[in-house]
Amino acid sequence: MPVSRQIVHYDLANIYYSSFFTTGFSANAARLRYRFRFAKDVPAILTNAFVDQEGLRDLRLILLFQAQLGSESFYFCIDTRDSVDLPHRGGRPHLLLLDVVKYYFKVNFSQHLVDNDPDLNAYAGKILPAAPFFPVATQAMRFRLPRLTPYPAALWGPEDVLLRFKGNVRMRTSQQVLKLRQCKKTHDVFFVSRYYAEAYHEPWMEFRYETMREIRRQAGIQSICGFVSDYDLPSKFADLRLRKLSFARYMRSLAAAKIAVYVRGLHDCVSFKFSEFLALGLPIVGQSVANDVEVVLRSGQLREQLRFDTPNEIVARVGELLANDEERARLAAESVRLFDAHLSPEVVTRRILDDLGFGRPPSSVQL
Repeated sequence: MPVSRQIVHYDLANIYYSSFFTTGFSANAARLRYRFRFAKDVPAILTNAFVDQEGLRDLRLILLFQAQLGSESFYFCIDTRDSVDLPHRGGRPHLLLLDVVKYYFKVNFSQHLVDNDPDLNAYAGKILPAAPFFPVATQAMRFRLPRLTPYPAALWGPEDVLLRFKGNVRMRTSQQVLKLRQCKKTHDVFFVSRYYAEAYHEPWMEFRYETMREIRRQAGIQSICGFVSDYDLPSKFADLRLRKLSFARYMRSLAAAKIAVYVRGLHDCVSFKFSEFLALGLPIVGQSVANDVEVVLRSGQLREQLRFDTPNEIVARVGELLANDEERARLAAESVRLFDAHLSPEVVTRRILDDLGFGRPPSSVQL
């Protein structure tokens, strides 16, 4: 008998971008009574849509799914790329995919761009916001993510296989991350960033440099603060270099901070760190959010925490919070509430499932 409620994920994506969403779809499947599975092949809509095969590389960061809901079968995707406002960087919604999917969910969604770009405005009804995310491991990851061999038809080579293996080893489940909320605090501030050397990254690196330098200048603040890189840093940044952290050590060090400093991601996107900070129940001091404001800032408390747009403002607010244990505890509790209510893998994908029509379990269904 044919399956009447099913979601298939075409497993072509970078695991650091797909794992949060596949975790959520898997977690919701039993309660909402649908089948969730992975497929290794490239569906016909992609080989037809991407005349230039190199376009398949976009699917490292754009997650493609096929849904079966009763008699209807349709495709949808989740575009996790950085910014919608930089078409030359590939952040703008993908027009070829917009032609073939029923719903196009966009992380770092910009209503302004959709309203004012004639090409995108024609698809306004199918471009929907998706919440921020961060990499998590799924239970029995090695069984649920089968793309562990090269696949030339999708340009999936040995380097992709290696990345997948590393991801399986490095990442932690969302339950393991949440347990770190009870971690003992050992330092005041955590602000660690990867260093990006490309010229167009310079404004973001400069802001991070100035903020880190100001934090380190404060004699009374104990911090883990600096850049990590696989390569030598320019001389200006050299004294801010940190030894590269494993993912597990990074999360433990972050959880052990009294305050997390948040700055916008590259191209002003909402970065992984935003959801990580909330998941760990950390008070946040950081820059204002540049896009997807209504999806991200679900609370006046977050608007209060993310409004500091100069290094001096960030450091001054850090000092205020370090002197106020009660205020830090209040903000930490609010971070926990916001993540659990709005930004966990289960909740984020449940919102997508509602849009897809899977939000209610049927009285009877063939799985």
